[in-house]
Amino acid sequence: MLSCKKGEFGTQEFEIDLTGLYPQSHEREAFHSRWREFFDSDPTLQKVCILEGDKLRYCSESFVSPMVDDRSPLLILLGNPAPHSVELGICFAHEGKDKEHRFWKALRELRILQFPSDALISDFATNRETINQERQARLFNLDYSSPFRIGIEVFYSFPSPASDPKWGGVQGLRRLFGRSAMSLIIAEENRRIARSIQSFIPGIGAVLAFQKDVYERLRSVDSLKYSLDRAMSGQLLGRYKNRGEIRLFGAPPTRFMNCHKARTVLGSYVQLARELEGE
Repeated sequence: MLSCKKGEFGTQEFEIDLTGLYPQSHEREAFHSRWREFFDSDPTLQKVCILEGDKLRYCSESFVSPMVDDRSPLLILLGNPAPHSVELGICFAHEGKDKEHRFWKALRELRILQFPSDALISDFATNRETINQERQARLFNLDYSSPFRIGIEVFYSFPSPASDPKWGGVQGLRRLFGRSAMSLIIAEENRRIARSIQSFIPGIGAVLAFQKDVYERLRSVDSLKYSLDRAMSGQLLGRYKNRGEIRLFGAPPTRFMNCHKARTVLGSYVQLARELEGE
């Protein structure tokens, strides 16, 4: 039903068989009707998605390098990608038209992840292409300043507009696919992410989840359930459901990354992750 083929680093190619999601013809017709509105909501979707009959093909993103070093692994898990970021080959490629996304700013200022091209940030609009290309290349080569070996992955592979009120984010995917189909998609994505975690974190390490669904799908039964209040107060110190030695941190949503409170929580999680090897 959902197949995946890796392309160049940073890119994955997916195909969904709609007959598997919607066995009844009237269900597929209803999806096609929703699809037309969804597809028109963001011009960039036309560059990363294509619907041909009952085959839905699309590109997504993944920044999990096959290379390893002696740093402790930290997998950053996001909700789903934005079409413009998929097109440009790097997550959070920009915010608005010409601003650096707050995600990268927070990682840099908390010393979680820094790149040489950070020196160009003061004129991001001019240097955006250079910055984005360098980030992608250095994530692959593990050539960055960080106490961790960083991987960045999305739980939901399908892209949706970053800020459209109806079709944006994970909520937009739920509206597009419907409850029953989303349950089938989630099962497939769970298996994909489990493989990614198993490969990226062979021993002790941590997963930093920036979205509610991501944390909920990965947490062990004895880990606190997600709430925004708990995320904003740093209480989501859980364990990964498949391997208890992997810590799972529920971070505040990326939209709060300019907020001092959210930055403080993220910093505290990072400090705990740095102490993992001493456990």
